[in-house]
Amino acid sequence: MIQRRIKAARFPVLKELSDFDFSAIPSLNKAQILDLARGEYLQRRETLIFIGNPGLGKTHLAISVALAACRQKRKVRFWTAASLVNELLQAQDEHRLHRFIAAALKMDLIVLDELGFIPFSDTGAQVLFTFCSELYERLAFTITTNLKFADWGQVFGDERLTAALLDRLTHHAHIIELVGESYRFRQRMHEKDDAYAYRFLGIPAGHKERAKKSAPCPAVYPLVSALGLLSSMALSSVRVRRS
Repeated sequence: MIQRRIKAARFPVLKELSDFDFSAIPSLNKAQILDLARGEYLQRRETLIFIGNPGLGKTHLAISVALAACRQKRKVRFWTAASLVNELLQAQDEHRLHRFIAAALKMDLIVLDELGFIPFSDTGAQVLFTFCSELYERLAFTITTNLKFADWGQVFGDERLTAALLDRLTHHAHIIELVGESYRFRQRMHEKDDAYAYRFLGIPAGHKERAKKSAPCPAVYPLVSALGLLSSMALSSVRVRRS
């Protein structure tokens, strides 16, 4: 039954809270996130809004908390904002928008991901407003966005519509702001530092894993990234002096 609910939610990937690196975002209240995962906001039909720049883990947190809801035998449906608007527009063109909204009302939680990445047409903004207004205070929402509330007008176009939507979504909302450096950016920088380190140690690019396994002292390899950082800084310093 639970696996069926998870499948019906249509998550793009499954993410667990246990895999989230809270240490990378010290300002994030871990206790608050764990408390939300217990699901009391679902009973109160409240909204969770995760705000922050790309790469900080907003979608990871949204999916993890929604996955916990599935395990609590709640009905969940995941959409990206763009895909939901496309489905709403299609339903409107086919004169079945009312049925689409009626089906959504059977859910306990709607997850709306990546609000703000793509601006909507006037019609798209209107149907999304209608959808959210019809569901307001009748079920719970989780929203992820890269935009501050003051910038939502860029997506919806109409200031009055944007203000009305924000009024509804933030009325009973837990607003969680993520501040920090993109996980994907940090990962790229670590890979770059590792590349410098292996070059410094004279290890060919294709032999890194083999070198780790066959090394007489594998404990040395946690120092690789630090060596890479130092060597990349040294190279940068040389370039600056030359220029």
